[in-house]
Amino acid sequence: MCLEIHNIFVRAAALRAIFASSVLCTGIVALLAMLLAAPAQAQPPVGPTDVAAAEKIGVTLYQASGLHGKIPMKKVYKVDPSGDTGSYVLEFASANMNTKMDFQAKFVVPAGMVFKSFEVFMFNGNVNVTPGSADSWDGQTIIDKVTVSPWNMNHVLEQCIAQLTNPDGTFKDSATFDLQADVTELVRGKGIAAFPNAPPGSASSYSAQVKPRTRVVAYIVEESRKSEDSREIKRLSSDRPAARLPGSPSARPGRPAPSRDTGSGASGAKPKFDAQVLPARPRMPQPPSSGVLSGGSSRTAAKEQFDRKKPHVNVP
Repeated sequence: MCLEIHNIFVRAAALRAIFASSVLCTGIVALLAMLLAAPAQAQPPVGPTDVAAAEKIGVTLYQASGLHGKIPMKKVYKVDPSGDTGSYVLEFASANMNTKMDFQAKFVVPAGMVFKSFEVFMFNGNVNVTPGSADSWDGQTIIDKVTVSPWNMNHVLEQCIAQLTNPDGTFKDSATFDLQADVTELVRGKGIAAFPNAPPGSASSYSAQVKPRTRVVAYIVEESRKSEDSREIKRLSSDRPAARLPGSPSARPGRPAPSRDTGSGASGAKPKFDAQVLPARPRMPQPPSSGVLSGGSSRTAAKEQFDRKKPHVNVP
């Protein structure tokens, strides 16, 4: 009887020990599962991590330069059609501004197809990209940096005038703004590829377009003077004497020239002078002349003829 009771207590103790150990093992297992599960969710998926992303098939355009610029402006005086008044308008201060921009043009030919052509279009012309002139060509992808001038300068001038003009009609010294491109100023790229031995007309084309982006500073550098045809004519005032024109006779009276009577008498007669018009200084007596005067109407011609026929002073 006592032995059986002792065995019962031993069995109960053993059962309690087994139950406690199983509970402990279960808790430990659950705790380990929780600890292992948390970091497992934060780990990247199993597989290679250096797989390159697949290239985009077709044409891609990137702007590489020309993101900033400066535009000098000048004020020019314009006369109204009436001619009475005028006003100032804004114009480009320089006609040789650099409007060139670089774009990275890329064309990825689809697998199994061959390259046919690649061209970049813009407002001021087109640029043809070929495998021989491109910066990079591996048989499937062609990459080249092209220089273009996409901006329409008339549209740029309109934007500069709008940004520099105040509501009251005056002008600001400078303005900073982003140029807005219209549909004519888009940069477009078009690539063509086809399958080998494909019949004509079965080629595939791929295109893309991008707006040029430029943040500019427009500023006024000078104010031009009025043109010659728009200058006002200044009238002479009545209280200011007019200048004497060259060749006009002087207002100061001069000494009257002596009159000369050549006469129409016989040849060899000496000329007679009017004593009233002779100068105050006495004249030296002239030697007798054997010259003959012709009674012409021109006194100057008669005098020249008389002087030429005067004898030399050393003639006895």
